[in-house]
Formats: sequence, C-alpha cells, structure tokens
Amino acid sequence: MAAAADGLLREGYGTFRLLCLSLCTEAPSIGDFLRINEGCILGRNQLGSFYDETVEQCKGRCGNDYSCRSFDYVHTYRSCHLSTDNRITARAAFDSCPSWLRLQTDYYEKVTELLSVNYFPGVHLLHSPTHHTAAHHHQENHDNMAASNPHHHQITATG
Repeated sequence: MAAAADGLLREGYGTFRLLCLSLCTEAPSIGDFLRINEGCILGRNQLGSFYDETVEQCKGRCGNDYSCRSFDYVHTYRSCHLSTDNRITARAAFDSCPSWLRLQTDYYEKVTELLSVNYFPGVHLLHSPTHHTAAHHHQENHDNMAASNPHHHQITATG
C-alpha cells in the first residue's frame, strides 16, 4: 500500500492521513544510546555519579554495566550520573526535571530492545545527518506535538 502524493492512504473502507512513524534504514542498534537534549531523570543515579568525565567516558561506563539503562550528563560540571532506570520506568522523574537543570543536562538512554512507537511516548525523533537515525514523524505531527507538549524533546541516536 502506497500513499498518494498528498500523504493520504486510500484503502477499502476509508482514507487515512499518514502521521505514523516511518522507520529508517539506519535505526540505532542494541547498545547504542538515544540522546535527549535538555532532559534528565532527576534523583535516579543508583549506579553512581562521576565527575570530570567526557560524554564518551560516561557512555563507556553505562555501556559496560549490564544494569545501566540510562545516564544524565551535566555539561557545566562534566558530571555523569548512571541509572538503572530510563524515562519509561521513571516517567514521573523524567517529566519533573526542573528547567534550570534541563538547560545544562542531556539524557542518554541505552537501546536495549527493538524500537517501537510505544518506546517513544511523547517525544519526536528527528533526522540528524551526523548520527544514526531512529525514525522521524511527519512534520504536521511534529507541529501538533510541539504545540501541545511542554516536555517536547529532540532525540538523536548515538553509537
């Protein structure tokens, strides 16, 4: 089934506007990290905090620890905060990240399963030519989400 040039799918009983996720050929692999700019899961650093670290060192720490599911990286302090949670298991902590902290922090989540629409609730996946691409939404869906969601984040996949 192919969509018409107008972005509509006409099939059997009706016409549907295509606003669904479009999977790309360069989806992140198991073990890659999804970066969410200006995000954090506040107070969930069960695996420790490390200072004077680079993002790459922090990725290495989390990547080498089976129980690590995500980390926050605070740029101003070059600090790495490892967690056994992710934004799905600690949704309230992710949603309540204060703005003063969000501005200096990026959230990284280890890819541990196949990507699905349910794996990315309330976020928009953007194509980034310098990173692997997980997926992207139709522009109309992006505009609607940005207008209705104060916690709208940009996600890119990094290896």
